[in-house]
Amino acid sequence: MKESTKVLSKSNTALRKKAVLMLDNNEDEFAELSPFEIRELIQELHIHQIELEMQNEELIKSQVDLELYPVRTYETELS
Repeated sequence: MKESTKVLSKSNTALRKKAVLMLDNNEDEFAELSPFEIRELIQELHIHQIELEMQNEELIKSQVDLELYPVRTYETELS
């Protein structure tokens, strides 16, 4: 596993633990939601998940572009 992947994995684990703690602190709020509000919340979460996946794809694409930039620059200089 690459070092950057290890750092991200540790960061994600810490972030998840923090989020779980925050969720546990707000558990009473969720108990008071109506079924309609729960459905709305689930829909909002799905939308947010899709947005995050799209952003992640863009970030990965940008990272690949940045990694290829020196190669493209070198090829341009040779032309």
